[in-house]
Amino acid sequence: MARRQSPFTRKAGDERYKNTFSLICEGAVTEKEYFQWLNRQYSDRSILIKVIKRPVHKSSPKDLIEAANGFSIKGRKESDELWVICDKDQWTAEHFEQLLNWKRKKRFHHLAVSAPKFEYWILLHKSDCKNLSVQEVDLQFKRWMGEGKHIKEHLLSLEKARQAAQRAQEKHKSCEGDIPTTCGSTVYHLIEKLDRIGDH
Repeated sequence: MARRQSPFTRKAGDERYKNTFSLICEGAVTEKEYFQWLNRQYSDRSILIKVIKRPVHKSSPKDLIEAANGFSIKGRKESDELWVICDKDQWTAEHFEQLLNWKRKKRFHHLAVSAPKFEYWILLHKSDCKNLSVQEVDLQFKRWMGEGKHIKEHLLSLEKARQAAQRAQEKHKSCEGDIPTTCGSTVYHLIEKLDRIGDH
């Protein structure tokens, strides 16, 4: 009787397996452009970062959880991960409890929250920002990146991403739990994981 091939087995001659990080993002522009850029920085390190499409105008924590639950990683390897990327913004403690409950359900579920919003994480690539309001984040982002929500890739580098991760980690030391209580971002967890895999 022919032996059935495991869905996790790759045929001889296939390219080496890429550890896949599938991301469900609250924002549709800045996050998408940033993580596509980040994917290219790690493209030679057996890493694939994918931003998963979700229904337009459905960006609440509940919507992100539904999108994540509706997404399946075909042929998922144990090291592959599914991330929800969202802002602290105006969401309540109840919203974040829903996200944390989703994260706890599966080992490959992960959550990254930026406070007050994802653009603050981008600003950390430039300097160790103080606590900023949403309006101040928008203003500083505009001064650095220009009008709109788009990023200018030539202003970023992998080394700057690592510096942003160090700054965010330092800020998070004063917080209890997984959600930043003041300005900060737990996207640094993702950068640390990418670097660990890239070093192997």
